[in-house]
Amino acid sequence: MAGRKIYQSGLRYKIAQLCLRLLYGRKWHYISPWKHGSAAASVVLTYEGKVLYARRRGNIEHPEKLSLFGGHLDFELPETMEECAHREVKEEAGIDIDISRINLDSLLTLNRIVGEDMLDAEDVSKIVCFYHYELSKEELDNVQDSDESYGHQLYTEEEIDSLFEQGELAFNDHYETTKLTFKKLKSS
Repeated sequence: MAGRKIYQSGLRYKIAQLCLRLLYGRKWHYISPWKHGSAAASVVLTYEGKVLYARRRGNIEHPEKLSLFGGHLDFELPETMEECAHREVKEEAGIDIDISRINLDSLLTLNRIVGEDMLDAEDVSKIVCFYHYELSKEELDNVQDSDESYGHQLYTEEEIDSLFEQGELAFNDHYETTKLTFKKLKSS
């Protein structure tokens, strides 16, 4: 494979996407059967010192577990990390947050995850940007269930700790970033 360029329009990519559509009922922007890297953006939505989480629907990885809002960049658009974060919040929470407030000033952390995706491939590298966004009352009131998530609820730090201990969170990096968010909220 070294030196060969992989095109997303190639037969190998199309076959991988077809298999994943059959298995999971939707296209995956970051899954492929060859070594690859991917980029994702997530948003920690807060309101009055609490963090908003939602349950993941059964048609995506870690069904019924709680997670923050985010996903992988759509390379077909193409989009920036900020645009990806904005799109994912709209898809998963049904709200149109102010994209101008998703920027480097709101960047919480930048994580590099190696070998952790739904296929548990060891040759995968993923970069995730986590942004912080304080919801207005109007935005919070407009949050709604979607095809990807449901049961949106605000949680305190103690509740998140308990849910993490019970194995209710979909991703460890969401927990770590939520803890960082609570620390940031307490210091401001």
